[in-house]
Amino acid sequence: MRSLRHSQKGFTVLELMIATAVVSVVLLMVSVIMINIGNLYYKGITQSKIQDNTRSITDDVAQRISLSSAIPKWLNSTDGNLHAVCIGDTRYTYILGKQIKKAPSSLQTRHALWRDTVSAGSCPTPDTANLVLMPANDIDTAALIGGGAPAYGQVYQGTNGSELLSPNSRLSNFEVRGLGPLNTAPYQVVVDIAYGDDDLLCSNSIVTNTCNDTAASVTPAEIASRKLSCKGKAGDSYCATANLTTVAVPRLQ
Repeated sequence: MRSLRHSQKGFTVLELMIATAVVSVVLLMVSVIMINIGNLYYKGITQSKIQDNTRSITDDVAQRISLSSAIPKWLNSTDGNLHAVCIGDTRYTYILGKQIKKAPSSLQTRHALWRDTVSAGSCPTPDTANLVLMPANDIDTAALIGGGAPAYGQVYQGTNGSELLSPNSRLSNFEVRGLGPLNTAPYQVVVDIAYGDDDLLCSNSIVTNTCNDTAASVTPAEIASRKLSCKGKAGDSYCATANLTTVAVPRLQ
């Protein structure tokens, strides 16, 4: 009986501690792997969403050029912040570099690429009698387009308007450029979209940039470069950029 009791052995405290440490390391590694897989998944979803948005905008502009015999008309506000491109009776009004937010701050806005319908052959400018180029629920004022009385929410000249950008994204570039003589057909359409908050974006196309400063927010100079990219820092799964260029030829003459 005594020999039977002596033959039964259990785990020592040291062995239990070693086993617990090994299991903890394995669980930690599994957790890290799962987190990375989750980040890659959300990064893919975000990138796909922005690419789809960029493609839909580019296709929309190119299709309207193809189905219109009108020459595109370009308009800019006095300070150069607010822009409009009219193709026939369709007007695209846009602001570069401002992120779409429900409660905008200095680098944000409620609408950044607004498409509406105007009278054929007309294209009201941002500086003509404070004409509204975006819907009345945008809180920006005429200070954005050169001063004077508040322009937003006064006179709305467009109909059937809609915002083309998805929330939390911004236009880093939007161009409809004539490749022919004197800016005529064919037309090159360029759309660049960046998704993410200010601290996730930067531009290494300028000498002084915030790409290596994980705590800094994108600067006005970086936004003006029209070449935004993601920093690749923590939270990069919620940052994405997309660029698409196409050429459109009017089919109606």
